[in-house]
Amino acid sequence: MKLLTLATLLSASLLIFSGCAGTPLAQKEIPIDASLPQVELTDNGMVADMNAIAFEWKSIRDPRVEGVYVYRIDAGAQDTSDSVMQYYDKIESRYVTHYTDQNVVPNSNYKYYFRTYSKGSQSTQGRLIGVKSLDIFDSVSWLYSVTDMPRSAKIIWRPHANGKVEHYRIERKAANEDDFEEIGRVQGRLSVEFIDTELKDNHIYMYRIFAVTYDGIISKPSEIVKVVTKPLPEGVTNIQATKNLPKSIKVTWSESNARDFYKFNVYRSDNADGQYTLIASLLNTVHVDKLEEDGKNYFYRISVLDKDGLESINDDYTVQGSSLDKPVAPIIVSSGYRNNGIELTWSNLDTRIKNYVVTRDERVGWVEELHEEFKGLKTQTFLDSNLKPNTTYIYKVYGVDQYNILTQASTPVTIVTSENVKANSSQRKVMQQEIQSTPMQDVKVQDEDTIIPADNLDLSEI
Repeated sequence: MKLLTLATLLSASLLIFSGCAGTPLAQKEIPIDASLPQVELTDNGMVADMNAIAFEWKSIRDPRVEGVYVYRIDAGAQDTSDSVMQYYDKIESRYVTHYTDQNVVPNSNYKYYFRTYSKGSQSTQGRLIGVKSLDIFDSVSWLYSVTDMPRSAKIIWRPHANGKVEHYRIERKAANEDDFEEIGRVQGRLSVEFIDTELKDNHIYMYRIFAVTYDGIISKPSEIVKVVTKPLPEGVTNIQATKNLPKSIKVTWSESNARDFYKFNVYRSDNADGQYTLIASLLNTVHVDKLEEDGKNYFYRISVLDKDGLESINDDYTVQGSSLDKPVAPIIVSSGYRNNGIELTWSNLDTRIKNYVVTRDERVGWVEELHEEFKGLKTQTFLDSNLKPNTTYIYKVYGVDQYNILTQASTPVTIVTSENVKANSSQRKVMQQEIQSTPMQDVKVQDEDTIIPADNLDLSEI
């Protein structure tokens, strides 16, 4: 019962009676009074812990006694004489029956004795008491790590059996580092999980934990467990981009080998080393980039995204593609008065051209112009018989390919009619009837059917 009482009062005495007078100064010569009672420990009157040693003695009833002197010799000292056994502490009441030394190193040997004192004298030396502080307690008995997590690690352990454990201290080091460092704490003896985040991909990390008691005692380190974070998914290969499709670029690439593939991300940039913008996320290996411009160049990169949100490196493979460029513009090779009109003849420099468009601008006054377009011309000659005298006409020729893509305009030809020219409306009417207008036609383009109205050309963008 006394042992239980002493163990129960150990924590309280740590606060109340540990070093009542603090660390004392060197003790002066005090006369010995052999009639003063000595300190007599109770049965089981000594309890050792890892960082403290506590004593309990029987009550001192001699009214002459004012208190107790405590002497201690540290571990390793062989001489136990008073010259080595230094005055260590002082208890200033004979009614105190407990003392706790908190300045103790775990797993170390100490020797103590006590003297009572009165006014001007002290008792003879009491019994020399040898005691060893407890060794540091072990950490948790079981520790497990969860590996292959995306940029994170998880460790779990069995709750410590010591009911005094307040929290667990978590330490980590990378495989290429020498020392562990504390990265977190888990409060509560029964809390047995820690997740470490913001780690590097496909890296090795080592973890260990310490149990820490309410009074600050730190356990031995646990076993070390290893974690390997999840690697990024492998990128795609065989990326290709077309350069021959009208107003579009078709990008293709190989299938992904990622075991938990989620989707592909398609990025595009104006420059090979420029800023890439995400333009599509999809599951298949084909993306058609619809464009508004002819001959537009873009650079593409493809990445693989897995189900954990990890994305492959995409700058290993970059491919350039472009939409189909405009055909080469025709060249007007001759122009002049023929057959009661102005006749233009041009040369075709591009085999893609299927028909032609001629535009005529008639200047009226200083500012105003009248604009006409003649579409669907199949030959390389155009005769304009609807003329006015003393008038300036400007002619341009365009080529049109099977996808209804217009060339740039030819070099313009400017002709000024003479005063003798008369308008010939009948010839103009016949000429208009000879102009062939291409109807709506179906054009097969890489497995895509595109309907192209050749008679609905927009020359405003030229």
